Amino acid sequence: YEHIFIRGPVEALQRTLERGTDTDDLPSPAQWVRSAHLPYLTSQTPTPKRPIAAVHILNHCHHLEVLVRPPESHRVTVPIFEFPADVPSLPALKRIEWWHHNFASRTGGINRLQDVLLLAPNLEYLSLAGEMWPDALDRGSIVLPKLKVLRVRGINAMFVRQLSMWSLPSLTHIVVDTMPHPFALVTLWECLG
Repeated sequence: YEHIFIRGPVEALQRTLERGTDTDDLPSPAQWVRSAHLPYLTSQTPTPKRPIAAVHILNHCHHLEVLVRPPESHRVTVPIFEFPADVPSLPALKRIEWWHHNFASRTGGINRLQDVLLLAPNLEYLSLAGEMWPDALDRGSIVLPKLKVLRVRGINAMFVRQLSMWSLPSLTHIVVDTMPHPFALVTLWECLG
C-alpha cells in the first residue's frame, strides 16, 4: 500500500484503505500509503452533491508524502468539472508533481494547486508543468517555508507570473526542463534573485 494509483472505480480501494478504522485490533492499510498518483479523471465534479471518493481516500492517508497529478491522457472520456471540489488535509506532504489543468482548477480544492499548497506546510519539492490561463491566476501570496527544490517543465508566462508572487525563503534549487520562450523566466529570476 506504499504507492497507490487512484483510477477507475475507486470504491474497492476506498474500502480496503478504510479497513480496520472501526476496530482497535486492526490498523488501517492507509497508514502505509506514502505516495498517491491522482489523475484528474478521478477528481471530476459533475454534480454538486457527490463527494469525491479520491479525496475521501486521501483523507485517510495521514502519512502521504508524495502527490502526483499527471497530465490528462487523450481518452474518449472527458472529465467534467462543474462544482466545487474538496481538499484533503496534507500535513505530511513533502513532494508534489503537478500538471496544471485549467478546467479542473476552477473547481478549487484538490483540483487547484493553490488550495493544495495552502494545506501542505512541509512541502520540500515542487514540480510544475502545463499552461495556466488568466482565470486560474491567484492574486494571493503562497508561502512555502520549507520548499527547497522547484522544477518547472513547459510552463507559460502566466504560470511564471503566479510563481513570482509566492514566498519561497528556503529555495536552493530551480530545475528548468523546457520553456516556451527563452525570456519566460526573467520575472522569476528578478523575484528570486
